[in-house]
Amino acid sequence: MSASTTTKDMVDHATEGSFAFDSRGFNVGLIPRASASKLRQVLTSHVLLEDEARRASRGIVIINTKMWLRAQFTHYGLKANHRTTLEQLKAGMELRSRTERAEGAAQWQKHGQTFSQLATPDEEANYNIELFLRKYFVDGDGCPEMTRTRDVLYLPSLANQARFCQAAEKVPGLHTQHIRFDSNQVVIGWDKDDVSRKAAEIEGDRRKERATQKIRDWERKLQEHYMFVEEAKKSDKIELPACTATGSYMIRSTKFEERFDEVDIMTLDIHNLQPGAFKASFDFGVLEGTMLLAAHEDLLYEVMAKLERDEESSDDGDDSDEDNGDGDESEDEDGSTNPILDGMKKRKASTQSSLIQERAIKKAKERPERTLRFHLQWRGVETGEGDIQHDPSNGHSGHLEFTDDTFTRFEGEASFAFVGSWIKFSGYKVGNIPVTEPEEWCMYSEMEHERARGGRRY
Repeated sequence: MSASTTTKDMVDHATEGSFAFDSRGFNVGLIPRASASKLRQVLTSHVLLEDEARRASRGIVIINTKMWLRAQFTHYGLKANHRTTLEQLKAGMELRSRTERAEGAAQWQKHGQTFSQLATPDEEANYNIELFLRKYFVDGDGCPEMTRTRDVLYLPSLANQARFCQAAEKVPGLHTQHIRFDSNQVVIGWDKDDVSRKAAEIEGDRRKERATQKIRDWERKLQEHYMFVEEAKKSDKIELPACTATGSYMIRSTKFEERFDEVDIMTLDIHNLQPGAFKASFDFGVLEGTMLLAAHEDLLYEVMAKLERDEESSDDGDDSDEDNGDGDESEDEDGSTNPILDGMKKRKASTQSSLIQERAIKKAKERPERTLRFHLQWRGVETGEGDIQHDPSNGHSGHLEFTDDTFTRFEGEASFAFVGSWIKFSGYKVGNIPVTEPEEWCMYSEMEHERARGGRRY
């Protein structure tokens, strides 16, 4: 094959004996293979259907029944030549057609025997979709038969939902809808409204079942908390670090669970950062990230100010590697200034860092060593789309308060971005040692937000 030969050329000119292959598929003398139903139409009408002649001709002005039947002989593996008469061609094709129908009937009978022994509609649909449709929705010729099954059918365990719905939708007037919580579950019927109502009813039942299961899972998980508390009570006194906020907690929030079906057990792992301040890793299902906790609001802003300064120092250090030293503006690799990065830094300097540092100066010189209430600030990422929640206006705030000085349970309230403002949540301690390490505060910065959103590094 020459280098100039294209795939299209090969398709247009591919031949083998009596067969040719073009963009429509295999053909004999430009006449494609006809289906069994088309053969029956031609043989019973004794003339070639005009639309078939038009489609098959591909430019041939005259195409007659004899030419068409001779091509079908070749397609079906029968022998014929130019001396074979039209009557002989018809007789041969009729014999072949009867043979195929008999073989098909025998095969269907075999399948039908197995099919008749199946107990449920979804078992029938999984065994053979065509037999299922014939039994409930179409007649022997595949035409809609609405009187056979007037009510909707619920199929709870389809092996191939997409293939089933594709086949069912070919039947005029037949509707399908899958169940939200399980794509292998389908409702099928003639009335679209009835199908939608049935699907909604099943989804409602599934939602209640899931809610009940979540309660059971939570109660089972909560046993870890009760066991932890009981073990603590067995000691003469609860020693550090048991009497600090440090540790691993299970979190419960009705608002998260109501809004997001996928939310399971939520967690918070609190680590010591400095006296009176903590750094935590949280996983609330749809939202995860890093949380800062402090016994006093001014201390919280002091910690944030330090992390902001460290973050800016890190950014400046990165820029100095790319800067030529002749100016303060950031430059790209080609030496051009980057106004997006410069504007971002100036905005941070004039809003976030300045505000935090200003409030940090007001911190009290003396603070009680122990408190049950902690102010919080968080940054994180929305787990579905990966959108970083960097909190430029410091709105991701709240507090949590422990019920007693054993620090085994707390009630909290905070604003959680797209979830809502002042969402209530409860924490239950299950261990003194935190499990998950929190990400660095700068991992959820405005810079990282812009990098993730733009898909490039400034």
